[in-house]
Amino acid sequence: MNDKLTSEISFSLVLATLGRTKEIAFFLKSLSEQINTNIELIVVDQNEDERLLPILALYKNSFVIKHIKSERGLSKARNVGLMHVTGDIVTFPDDDCWYPKGVLCQVADVLLNHPDYDGVTGILVDENRHVAMSKFDREDGAINRFNVWNRSTAATIFIKHSVIADVGGFDEKLGVGSGTPWGAAEEIDYLIRAVLAGKKLHFEHQLEIGHPRTDFSENDMLLVRTASYAQGAGYVIRKHRYPMYFALWIPFRSLLGSIQALATGNSYLALVRWTRATSIYKGWLQ
Repeated sequence: MNDKLTSEISFSLVLATLGRTKEIAFFLKSLSEQINTNIELIVVDQNEDERLLPILALYKNSFVIKHIKSERGLSKARNVGLMHVTGDIVTFPDDDCWYPKGVLCQVADVLLNHPDYDGVTGILVDENRHVAMSKFDREDGAINRFNVWNRSTAATIFIKHSVIADVGGFDEKLGVGSGTPWGAAEEIDYLIRAVLAGKKLHFEHQLEIGHPRTDFSENDMLLVRTASYAQGAGYVIRKHRYPMYFALWIPFRSLLGSIQALATGNSYLALVRWTRATSIYKGWLQ
């Protein structure tokens, strides 16, 4: 691919953040090392203090930074950020992720090679480049409303600006800090809406975004978070009127994982997966 064409693709990164500093510093460092420098970073800051200012100041000459304050709520913050995007490609990095060197050029290459694509997604990997979440498919391919659950997560979504214009913002009833029981799946809901609007999205297994692995050590907060996230998934299944077999299969898959963990002697992981299974069902009924 022509490097000049790749470098001309502009990116808008909508980074909603709360409570983190060293992770933000690590992300900004990784962003400064990208080959593509046509970047605007839109930091949607939900902190009540100004903890981010010294960190952002270090990179004010590396790329465009728009620092915006927002009320709490992940989807609400992203929607605030979307009002400020100007780039060709829009993405939503987590505030604890990082970008491997060259990943933005990789995204640009895919979309330039496939002008019919409206967006591309990838996978999360840890610091050793091991897959950080077990849910991802192993094969590339088009995204539809059924496989989207295994082909996306927010930090790996890269969509054309035109998708935002046609699909709109995130459902603010979903996501961390929404004030509802539905603490996740806002990005799944968004991509489903994009697919239903006729957008062509593609999953690339070789597109890797860095992210820490989930810590499955015993703690009450993990169970609370698992329940909230899973209820969000259940809500999205109901919202988009999935067929009954699919609505039952998603929690059943977690139930099977719970049984498998119990059989290997990992009772806590079994509890986490049981919590996920029952919470998906609960979210579906709410």
